[in-house]
Amino acid sequence: MVIILIILFITLLVALSNRSRLKDMEADMEAIKRKLNIADKDTPPSDEEIEAELQKMHEEDQK
Repeated sequence: MVIILIILFITLLVALSNRSRLKDMEADMEAIKRKLNIADKDTPPSDEEIEAELQKMHEEDQK
């Protein structure tokens, strides 16, 4: 019984961690969209543009 509770607790912690990481990723994507002014464009940005902007953001975060 105790083992089952421990496993459920660990599962909960992992789920919360993944949820937090997902929110961070969504925030990054929104920031990229704002920087690239996607709302003003008819075509979405290329994968290269998104990847370059994401790399810049991560470099700024590391500083």
